[in-house]
Amino acid sequence: IRDRDINEADGFYSPLGSLTINDEVVATNQTDVTLKLTASDTIGVTGYYVSSQSANPTISNSNWNSVTSTTSFSKQVPETISAVEKSHSFFAWYRYAVGGTSTQASASIIYDVTAPATPSVSINGGASSTSGTSVTLTLSATDSVGVTGYYASESSTKPALSNSGWKSVSSATSYSGSVSFSLSSGTGTKTLYVWFRDVAGNISDSASDNIMIMLT
Repeated sequence: IRDRDINEADGFYSPLGSLTINDEVVATNQTDVTLKLTASDTIGVTGYYVSSQSANPTISNSNWNSVTSTTSFSKQVPETISAVEKSHSFFAWYRYAVGGTSTQASASIIYDVTAPATPSVSINGGASSTSGTSVTLTLSATDSVGVTGYYASESSTKPALSNSGWKSVSSATSYSGSVSFSLSSGTGTKTLYVWFRDVAGNISDSASDNIMIMLT
């Protein structure tokens, strides 16, 4: 939060305001977003102005939204971004009871509908067989915004984002890692499928590998 600014004309402090988009997530694959507006002022916040343009509005601009004067203002506002894969920004200002406006608050979100690319999985470094069900998976995938998780399964059915089997990883545009996995019991060839998700919730195509469990 910035330091308070004193309005030279009347000596009062101007509102302290903030703006966040979708609870501060980095990216989304939806065009509908939610802005959270908050502001405080010892005299009273009386209005807000939201725009996709950074130019400061005049106090007489007809696009100001009036609110009942309050020392602590909070509101969620629905907005729509264009279906263009890029960073989209919004700007907000707040008006206060004795006249004048806050400094600009801003936030951005990336519209991303491209799933992680080049998904890869290797079981036990590419070994053809193993004597046990505990194996090590070598995983990798890339994404322009960030790979944030993987899902490994012996089922070829693509998982939903809500599936509890997802494992989170630190967001990375080029992800690689080695993780432990337990295959199903029984001898024979086991095929494993892996998917990757990104910051916006897009899911990659599957990568797969197989290994034979042999009797010891």
